[in-house]
Amino acid sequence: MGVRGRKSAAELAIVRSIKSAPPPEPPAELTKDQKRIWCEIVVGEPPELFRAAAAKALLADYCRHRDTAELLAAEIDRFRGDWLREPGGPERLSLLCRTRDREVRAGVSLLTKLRCTNQSRILPRGAGVLARDAPRGPRPWD
Repeated sequence: MGVRGRKSAAELAIVRSIKSAPPPEPPAELTKDQKRIWCEIVVGEPPELFRAAAAKALLADYCRHRDTAELLAAEIDRFRGDWLREPGGPERLSLLCRTRDREVRAGVSLLTKLRCTNQSRILPRGAGVLARDAPRGPRPWD
């Protein structure tokens, strides 16, 4: 039980350090790119979010999905328009796009389950308030 009454000026002047847990390290079985994705995610989130083993497993799965989606996106970006006139060209592009879409959807589902997306953090009513109260002036990058 603490001391009763008001705190003195000396007591209020004390700055207490708050130690937070370090972000979790990526699992050894992830590739270099997947570890980069892991670090990008955990740096922007509270470390307590990934304390449970299940959360770490979901995050590792997300890293794999995102890495695959990035590889597919790079392959789609290399796809030239004149290849569409070749036999099998449209089918190949369609397959790449569908596969990338599937990987992105799986990754977003995992992020939502981990509560790393705005959709999973903000109730619809709260989102309306945020949109209503958002500044309407020019944006800094405009």
